[in-house]
Amino acid sequence: KLILLDSLLQEKPHEVKTKEMMDRLIRVLIVLCVWSIAFGPSESDEIFAFKIRDENKDPAFIRLLDEPENEFTDISMCLRIYPTKFDDDPQFEDHAISLGSVRLVNMDAEKEKFDPDTHRFMEARFVQTGPAMIHGDRMYQFKSVFYNFKNNAYMGDYFEKFAYRWYHVCFSFFTDSDRKFSEQIVYLNGRMIFHGKKLIVRTKYPWVKGNKLQIGHSISKMTVTGAQLFGYVTDVQVFSERIESEDMMGYTTCKKKLTGNLGTWSKIDRWETVGGIDNETLSFEKICEEEHADTHVMIFPVLQEYQAAEEMCKRFRGWLHFDPDPDTLLSRDNVMFEQVKKVSYGNIDNERCGKRIFVGITDEDEEGVWRIKRTNELLQDHHKYFSPGQPNGAKKQNYGGWHLKTSVPSLGIAQFDDGADFEKSCFMCYFPLQPIARMRGLCDTQRTLDRFYTLVWDAENSIPYYKGYRFTKIVLNENLLVKKGRKQWEIIDIMNNSKILGTTEMIPKGSSLATGLKTWSLTEEVCGSTELELELSACDDSQFTCKEDGKCIDMSRRCDKYPNCKDFSDEVNCYTVVTDEKYNADFPPITVNKEDTYQRLEVAIAIELSAILNIDEVEQIFETRFRLLLTWSDFRLKYNHLKNNSDTNVLTVMEKDMVWNPRVTFVNTKAMDVSKNDDKSFMLIRKETPPSYNPLSEMENLDIFSGATNPVVLARTYNVEWICDYDMHFYPFDTQICLMEFRSYGNGRINIKVIANYLSYDGPKDLTQYFIRRTNLSLSVTSDEEKVVVEVTLGRRLLGTILTVYIPTVLMICISQATNYFKPFFFEAIVTVNLTVMLVLTTMFLSVSKGLPATSYVKMVDIWLIFNLCIPFILVLMHTY
Repeated sequence: KLILLDSLLQEKPHEVKTKEMMDRLIRVLIVLCVWSIAFGPSESDEIFAFKIRDENKDPAFIRLLDEPENEFTDISMCLRIYPTKFDDDPQFEDHAISLGSVRLVNMDAEKEKFDPDTHRFMEARFVQTGPAMIHGDRMYQFKSVFYNFKNNAYMGDYFEKFAYRWYHVCFSFFTDSDRKFSEQIVYLNGRMIFHGKKLIVRTKYPWVKGNKLQIGHSISKMTVTGAQLFGYVTDVQVFSERIESEDMMGYTTCKKKLTGNLGTWSKIDRWETVGGIDNETLSFEKICEEEHADTHVMIFPVLQEYQAAEEMCKRFRGWLHFDPDPDTLLSRDNVMFEQVKKVSYGNIDNERCGKRIFVGITDEDEEGVWRIKRTNELLQDHHKYFSPGQPNGAKKQNYGGWHLKTSVPSLGIAQFDDGADFEKSCFMCYFPLQPIARMRGLCDTQRTLDRFYTLVWDAENSIPYYKGYRFTKIVLNENLLVKKGRKQWEIIDIMNNSKILGTTEMIPKGSSLATGLKTWSLTEEVCGSTELELELSACDDSQFTCKEDGKCIDMSRRCDKYPNCKDFSDEVNCYTVVTDEKYNADFPPITVNKEDTYQRLEVAIAIELSAILNIDEVEQIFETRFRLLLTWSDFRLKYNHLKNNSDTNVLTVMEKDMVWNPRVTFVNTKAMDVSKNDDKSFMLIRKETPPSYNPLSEMENLDIFSGATNPVVLARTYNVEWICDYDMHFYPFDTQICLMEFRSYGNGRINIKVIANYLSYDGPKDLTQYFIRRTNLSLSVTSDEEKVVVEVTLGRRLLGTILTVYIPTVLMICISQATNYFKPFFFEAIVTVNLTVMLVLTTMFLSVSKGLPATSYVKMVDIWLIFNLCIPFILVLMHTY
C-alpha cells in the first residue's frame, strides 16, 4: 500500500493531469479503507498492558479516572491478569489478589478517613482459602465483598492457583427490576464459577461520583491482610450495567471483545498508574493461548540416562518433548537447541551437555520403527529428522535426540541421531502447565527465602531456573569458561540480582536439577543458622522425595520393604506409630462427649472360629480354636506409611508394646482365662480414612493418619476349653447350645464398652457325633455386665445311636417275644432265653449310661432301655405263673 502511494506521489505533475491524479488517489483510498475493514485489527494484534512490578514494597495499582455522572447500582467488569508472584507468607491465611474495588459512599477523602469496617465498598478478589493442591499450596476461590468486611461476602468455586498463567475474568453485579434483590454472575476462563440470586438489597449504596475504581490493590484493609496483584493487567472493561452470560463466556474464552461504557482499555489515557508499574505491549494471540508452548518447553542442563530423563520430565508433570511439525521444530525447538549448542560438547571449556539432547522418540519396541514416546504414534518419514547416516546404532541405540557434534544449521530439522539408554545426555521436556517446586525445611518465622518456586525458561541464557513467589530465585552458576570448573546452584535475591543468599554444589555433573536433600551455605542467618539442609522437591503431597536425586515415588511405595530410591531413603525411618511425651499406655483413650461426661471406649470383638477340637459331654467341655480380634480407636496416636492392605500395616514388637491395648476375659472357662498381647499376637492398623500431610517446615513429607479414624486391631489365635452345660433330656434326639462368652477384663468395663463385631466359622460342619446347625454372635447386656456371646448350636447325628442302641434292643425284644410261642415242654428254654436277653440289655444299658454324663434327671434313652428290660422280665413271670 505504501509503495503504491509513493509511486503516485512521485509522478511528475506535467505527466499526469490533476483530475486523473485525484481520481486515482480516491480509488486507492477506497481500496485502502475496504482492505482495512476486511483485514484490519484482529484477535492476534498486539495489546497494551500494565505490569505491576514484583519488587514493589509499597502499594501499586491502576486507577480508572472516569467517574459515574449519575449514581448506579449495577457494576460489571472484565479483565485479564497474569500473576508473576504470590505471597506465601504463612501469617497471611487469607492471602488474596484484589481484582477491582470501589467505594460506595459519599465522603470527603481529604477530611474523612475511609474505614472499610464501617463505610461501604464493593470488591472482587481471588482468595487463597481453598483446599490444598497437589504440590501443597492452596487453591484460590473467587470472593465478592459488599458494604464491609462484617457481612455480605459471597464465595465462588475453587480453582487452581498458578503463577505465569493468564486468568480471564468477568463479573457482573446487578439488581432485579424491582430493585429488591441483587444478583451476581462470575465467569473465569470460560467457566461460570458463581451465580448468586436474591442476595442483598443494594439500591441504598450505589456507585456515586467522587469514587474511583482501582485494580490490583484493595481500598480496604487488604494492605495488612494479604498481598496485592503482581504481574500483568490488560483489556479491562468496566460497565455501569449488567452484561449477559453469553458476553462473559465470549470474553473469558477470547472469542469476543467487549467495550465498557464507563471504562474501556482502548482509552488508555483514562487509566492512572500508582506505584511501580511498567508499560508493555503483548500479543493478544499469546494471551489467549491455552498452553504457552514457548515457555513450557525446556532443555534441562543435567546429564541423565534416557529412562532417568523421562522420569525427571514426569517429576515436573511433563514428558520428553518431540513436536513432529517441521515448522515448530525450526522456529522454536531448533532455536533453543542452537543456543544450548554454543555452551555444549567441545564449544566451551566447561560444557553443559554431552553430544546430544534426548527427545521423546524411540524405536525400542521394534527396531527401525520410530514412534513418539508419549502417544506411541508412528513417526511418519522419520529419516527426514535424522542427520545423514543416522540412525546407525542398530539394536543398542533406541533413543533419538538433537546431535550436538555433527549438527549444522544448514541441515534444517535433519539434526537427530540415535543414542543408547546408558549414554548420559541433556534432554528436552514439555510441560502442559508451568512446573512448580517447593522448598521443605524452612522455619515458619523466616522471611528471607521462598517456599514455592516456578520453573521458568531463561531464553537469554538458554537454561531453566526457579523463580520464587516472593523473594528469591534459584539459578545455576555453570562457570563455563573454566574446564571442569565447579558448578553450583545459587539462591539470588530478586530485589538485588547481585546478592547471593545461598549456594549448594551441583554434584555430580548429571544432577537432579537441585531437587532432593541438599546442604545450603547461606550468606546470612536463616532459621538460626548459616548452613541448612533443605529439600527442593517437585513432588506433591502424595509422593515421597528421594533424598539423593529428588525422584518422586508414590507414598504407597514408601516403606513397602522394597527400595524404590537409589539411595534407599524410602526405606529409612519406617516407623508406623507416632506418640508424644504425654501418651500413657496404661490408660485407655477415654473421650468426653457433648454433655461433658466421660464416654466409654468402644472395643469391637470379632471371632474367627476355625475348628471345634473336642466335645466331651461327660466332662462338660467344649474346646475350640479361634482367632480373637479386638478393634478400637486411639485418638492420642498418629500413624505413618499406612497401606490399603491392612496386613502390611503390622506393628513391630517395640511399637506393639508402646500402644495401650484392651484385655478381655473368657468368662465360661475354668480359670477365667484372659486375652494376651505376647509373641503369638500381632497388632495392625486398618486404614479407613485418607491422610493429612506434615507442614513444609518439616524436612520430610509424611502422610499422617489420625488415630481417631484409623482403628487398631489386636489379633491372636487361642485354643480354649469352654464349660458347656449339655442338656441330655432328649438324648439322642437332643440339640446342644455351647457358649463362648467374652467381657472386659477386671474393672475395665467402667471405661470400656464391648460391642459385637462379626463371627465367622471356617471349620468342617460335620463332626464325629454332631454337626454344626448354626453359629451366632450377640451382645448380652445386664445390669451387672456386658458380654459378647458366641452361640454354637450342635445337632446330633442319629444313625450311630440307632445302629448301636435301638436296633439291637429291638432285636433282643423280638427274640424275647418269640418265647411266647414255645411249647410248655420247653419252659426251661423260655426262662433261659429271657434271662439272657435281660443280661444283654442290662450290659447295653450300663455301657450307654457310662458314655453319658451323670444327671439327676432321667434321659430319654434311659426310659427306652428300662422299658426293654421290663419286657423279658414280665414274660418270665407270665410263663412261671
